[in-house]
Amino acid sequence: EQGELALEFGQGRHVPYGLSFDRSGDWLAAGRSDDCAELWSFSRLIDTQSRLRSASPRLLRAACRSLAAVAMARDGKRAAGQAWSGQVFLWDLASPPTKRS
Repeated sequence: EQGELALEFGQGRHVPYGLSFDRSGDWLAAGRSDDCAELWSFSRLIDTQSRLRSASPRLLRAACRSLAAVAMARDGKRAAGQAWSGQVFLWDLASPPTKRS
């Protein structure tokens, strides 16, 4: 079966690692080849005609060079990321995203 292109990384974007969905299937988490993880909402990616549209992900930052894997808690309120260095980072997803200065 042919998969449908949902997101395209590259073209100046960081390479994704360790993709995972939350329990609802609406949020996709991806580690990146920098100090961030991205959370993508599929309800925001799909318009009313079921066409993909551009959307910005929620960025989760970690004090590391790259995140190898990202997992979301079953309740969708927390995420964990594992760096290639072996460090593990935790994020509270229930809190609103903070603005970066």
